[in-house]
Amino acid sequence: MESLSDSSAIMICPNLRGDRVSRVSIPFIDQMAESGAHVVMVVRNTKAAHELI
Repeated sequence: MESLSDSSAIMICPNLRGDRVSRVSIPFIDQMAESGAHVVMVVRNTKAAHELI
C-alpha cells in the first residue's frame, strides 16, 4: 500500500463484537495505520475496541 502519511481514515464500527469485526476490519485498519494514516474508530463499545487494539 502506498504512503498514507497525509491521510486520515474514519472507521465506523457500530456493532463491534470481538472476533466478528476483527476478522475483516482490524487487519485493514492495521494496514492503513502502518502506511501512515491517522485512523479514528467510531464505536459504541469502547471496551471491545480497546481489547482488539
